[in-house]
Amino acid sequence: MRRLNGFSLAEVLITLTIIGVIASLTLPTLNLNIQKQQMAPILAKSINNLESANRMLLQESHSRNLAQACGIAVGDLTVDSYLTCMQGKNIMLLSNNSDTFTFSTHDLAEDIADLTCYDTNDRMSFCSTDVPQVADAVEGLPNQYYGKYLEMFVDVNGASNKPNIIGKDVFLVHVDLKGSIMPYGGSATQKYLEQESPLWESECSSTTVTDGKACAGNIADNGWKIEYSF
Repeated sequence: MRRLNGFSLAEVLITLTIIGVIASLTLPTLNLNIQKQQMAPILAKSINNLESANRMLLQESHSRNLAQACGIAVGDLTVDSYLTCMQGKNIMLLSNNSDTFTFSTHDLAEDIADLTCYDTNDRMSFCSTDVPQVADAVEGLPNQYYGKYLEMFVDVNGASNKPNIIGKDVFLVHVDLKGSIMPYGGSATQKYLEQESPLWESECSSTTVTDGKACAGNIADNGWKIEYSF
């Protein structure tokens, strides 16, 4: 059999086949690890950026809460009207995405559909949830909180990009009307909503994910790292 640079053609083909098999086995794991390393810091950045924008909006408008800053009654404020207000004030470079989106839960058991999103100039999206209106937190919170909040999704790689799965690239946060943003399911929302323990301990742990909504809290409580079953 003809040899190529000291190797037979059969040996070369076998080697290439082995390389292909190894690549097919390792590349998905490598890509998953890269995603895990990227998602958490981007989530932290998106929360920090929006909190800074909230503070600036409140300061510039001399307002006590985000609803007042947007010229809307507290009970009438929604995620859409809040993000429209942020867009109109040019505090952040937000643009209303003309499409509506569907987000899946981590285990694909349930979809949340017809969500509106606002895209940032750095390819993130802030989106409505299936609870668009202002909700109440517990009473007796520290003065830094207003005690009413909006529930919002953050899509760290943009709603127009897959996978759009809650707990993978989509994360749930609560926006207090004084501007603070709390990743849902963590120690911050535990105190804010008077829960016995952080929800991620039972719903988004290192071994199993039953509700991807709580994964944002897991990330925040673990030093902005993904330590759960991604």
